[in-house]
Amino acid sequence: MKVSFPHEEDPAKTGQAANRQGPLRLLLAIVAGFVIVFSVLVLANPARVQAFVTNLEQRWGAPIFAEDRAVADKWSIALGSFFRVGRDDLPEVTELVIDVPFKEISQIYNKREEALATGHLVQGPDDFVSGDIRLDDRNVPVKLRLKGDWNDHLQGRKWSFRIRVRDGDHVLGMRRFSIQHPATRGYQAELMYFELLRGLGVMAPRYRFVDVTLNGDAVGLMALEEFFAKELLEFQQRREGVIVRFDESLVWDARDSASGGTVGWNGAFDDYRAAPVDAFGSSKIAESPSLSNQLVVAEGLLKGFASGRLTAAEVFDVQQLGRFIAATDVMGAWHATRWANLRFYLNPVTLKLEPIAFDATLQDRFSDTRSVVNGEPILIDMLRDPAVWNSYLQALALLAGLAEEGSLEANLRAVENEWLPLLQTEFRMLGPFPLDYLAPRAMALRDGMQQLATNGPPDLSYFQPFETGLYPRLAHFELHEIADGLKLQIEHAIPRDVTVLDIAWVNDAAATRRPGVANELPIRVPPRAVGARGQRMQLAVLSRPPGDGWVLETVSRIDGRSWAMTYRPKLSSAALRKSPLPRADLASQLEAHAFLSVDTDTATVRIAPGDWNVSANLIIESGYTLVAAPGTTLRFASDAAFVSYSALRMAGKSSAPINFLPADDNSWPGLVVINAAEKSVLDHVVISRTHSVQMPGWSLTGGANFYASEVEITNSRFLNSRGEDALNIINSKFLIADSWFKGTVSDAFDADFAEGSIRGSRFEDIGGAGGGDAIDVSGSQVIVEDVEFANVTDKALSIGEGSDVTASNIVVADVGTGAAAKDGSRLALSDARFTAATFAALTAYIKKPEYGPAELHAS
Repeated sequence: MKVSFPHEEDPAKTGQAANRQGPLRLLLAIVAGFVIVFSVLVLANPARVQAFVTNLEQRWGAPIFAEDRAVADKWSIALGSFFRVGRDDLPEVTELVIDVPFKEISQIYNKREEALATGHLVQGPDDFVSGDIRLDDRNVPVKLRLKGDWNDHLQGRKWSFRIRVRDGDHVLGMRRFSIQHPATRGYQAELMYFELLRGLGVMAPRYRFVDVTLNGDAVGLMALEEFFAKELLEFQQRREGVIVRFDESLVWDARDSASGGTVGWNGAFDDYRAAPVDAFGSSKIAESPSLSNQLVVAEGLLKGFASGRLTAAEVFDVQQLGRFIAATDVMGAWHATRWANLRFYLNPVTLKLEPIAFDATLQDRFSDTRSVVNGEPILIDMLRDPAVWNSYLQALALLAGLAEEGSLEANLRAVENEWLPLLQTEFRMLGPFPLDYLAPRAMALRDGMQQLATNGPPDLSYFQPFETGLYPRLAHFELHEIADGLKLQIEHAIPRDVTVLDIAWVNDAAATRRPGVANELPIRVPPRAVGARGQRMQLAVLSRPPGDGWVLETVSRIDGRSWAMTYRPKLSSAALRKSPLPRADLASQLEAHAFLSVDTDTATVRIAPGDWNVSANLIIESGYTLVAAPGTTLRFASDAAFVSYSALRMAGKSSAPINFLPADDNSWPGLVVINAAEKSVLDHVVISRTHSVQMPGWSLTGGANFYASEVEITNSRFLNSRGEDALNIINSKFLIADSWFKGTVSDAFDADFAEGSIRGSRFEDIGGAGGGDAIDVSGSQVIVEDVEFANVTDKALSIGEGSDVTASNIVVADVGTGAAAKDGSRLALSDARFTAATFAALTAYIKKPEYGPAELHAS
């Protein structure tokens, strides 16, 4: 064995090495000292960071800085993230501890590697995996998957996730949400944009920052964004309904990008008119007949607009759409207005689509005076409607005025200041969002658009998509079910000549094909002009063969190509040609109803005194006041509703009340007042035997309904209601005094997101079908005084979903439950007497966990 011993160093060589290392050590010490000083003086002070960046801007000059600032910001913020500081002086941030089992997290890793290899994330139906979120002292079961179109959502350790809460639980009041790197949405900028929209009455997701740990690894601060679900609607005082969008999946499947990319942006399918319509939560919708009917309307309205059959004002809520476009334009958030990022909620009362703000990506904003409208065909088509154009101009003028006086920036800064200090604990070089562009941009847009307004809406040119490439679909095939059978709609999709070779019923199990249409095949489909709506044809489909397993299949090919493409269309809703909401001009109503007259000088429509039969819908358009005299009686046919978009002035007397009742012994749909500009007043009015509106595409719960219409009801009676609610007030202020509710099948009074008082009234014989509440409020603020309840099968007072109710001097007898507070509500009772409550006099509980516990105070 050979053994080596340490040898002695040569003193001369050792000294020479030390002499060489001396200057190097000094240089390293100087560099280290500079880094420490820079970190303390600059990175530890975001104000200095912002001043440093501003100084660079001045020295670089605008042309270079405008181009390079985004890149510089990203690098500087990334560098700053290594210099985190404590949060001792900040409010406690919510911590989400996510645990995903090994098998499931491996599936996520594999999906990420696949996305990194292809350049973008392709979602699959089986991508969701099981996990848990530990939040406070709760363990919440969830499903989660990766999210995001592009790979900026998958970089580093801050991967983006879409999360669904299971088993009826919730996280921060939400059941569906996303978490993502704050940079993907411009840090605090997205939050500022959302708050601006909400301040204008336009819906936007809840958005906040949370501290995330994944399988024991600290991820750090992430942006949490609410997803499109029922909770989003209820939080913003909307009834449950469907949320729809234009489906962009064909763009991702295409390969016709002009830039040579692997997706079809700027190609033939990058056009809202070539996109299918999709709904969020489709499985839940399929389980609900009411939501399924609403989806038919929402899909039909959106397709009707895309096809040019319906105007924007017929489809969308004009005020909200105008405000959405204007606010987004002022912020320069062009990304939020791309057709693929638009989201719409169908209001089930108005049957209008309301926009929901989403994905502004303000780090890529327009900061000059370019309008986001230019180059976006759907916005141009929306603004061609004079009503939407005027709404847009009004909102633009409002925002420009706020920007000019400084309050717009001040309000946005207040939102920013709530979260920026927290973000700066991790992203040290993140400064305040630059808003110096806001006022000049807002005023320039206002002045420029006002000049265009003299000649009406602008006739702006479309951005023309390119024609070349590979297409995922050669024509659009839609299967529609109508009264006389199935129809197959074929619409031109691409700028190429296409031939439909075959349309057949196919049974894969039996390996059999049967003819699908009687038309002679093949069928030529001429090319679709770039930037134009496709032409359509409809074919009657032959009856489905007997037995199971038959599906309709189409075979088509591009002329001159040897290969063919098969497609199996599913049932979908056809484009509507008119809204299901009953509308009529005043002239037609004067002709249809002899008892009506109009005073054009005062914009007053009068119902002549007397006893009148109403055989068809009575519809009063907006811009008037409807007046009836004491003793007037209207007897409605079983399918005739009373619908008014104007205020009512119904002044009866105790000896001569105004009566609305059915023409026979059955029932009638009832009264609906929508978006009345003035307060309605009903005094000594009797509304009897209503069953609520149930029309094709339009269904309401109340026998009398007031939506976004202030109302005062005194000395009136609601008798023998056969619907879900005798009176339903939604998003309105109200007063009910000295009135009587008697003989209802279900609930008597239902307030949804309303504010008002009920005084000196009586509720009697409520819920005859076996269950019904006298007063049922959701998301409302109500005062109840001097009210009596007798013989109520369920609850005299049902207070839910974040309501605040004060009730005093009430008498409750013969009820199931006297008063119930639930789901984040507060009920304060005083001077209340309860007798003969079969279940309980008072109760408080949680029915919907996302709202939290309720409060009940009794004295």
